[in-house]
Formats: sequence, structure tokens, C-alpha cells
Amino acid sequence: ALAAGEKRRIKIELSEEQEKTYLDICNNGLHIPEDILPNIFVPFFTTKHSGTGIGLSVSRYIMRLHDGTLTHFAKGEWTVFRMTFYQTGT
Repeated sequence: ALAAGEKRRIKIELSEEQEKTYLDICNNGLHIPEDILPNIFVPFFTTKHSGTGIGLSVSRYIMRLHDGTLTHFAKGEWTVFRMTFYQTGT
């Protein structure tokens, strides 16, 4: 939960480490509940009444097609989805 008077925020961070480039999409809303986490990348899994449950699974599949990864983690107040791009010798 957010502290009184604190606004929801989104931030995008780009960083590099050796042969990897990270693109982090972060928000400071509520963290994903622990019992939901194992299923967030499962196709057609949703907790929303009108959701299809394909967004994260398709996004992860697209990253894999481009030899990258899509992962989730919490970092302090932030919920983070990280796209990792592996640099190859082109």
C-alpha cells in the first residue's frame, strides 16, 4: 500500500552490465500477491473479470523469440518487470 499522500508512479530504467542490457518497467503500486506470482506468465491466467490473461505470456514469448528474457521481481517499494537483452557479436 502507498503511504498517505503518496502518488502511484511509473518509472523506466535502462542499464547495461557486461553483455546484457536491462530495461526495467517499475511501478510503486501494490506488489503482486505471493499466491499469484507462480502463475503470472501462464497463458490465460487472470485475476481480472474482463482480462484474457495473455499479456504477460505473449510478452515473455516475444522476448524469448529475440533471445531475451522477461522477469519479475520486487525492489523495495517497486514492482519491476525486467526485459533482458543479450548482446551478441554482430
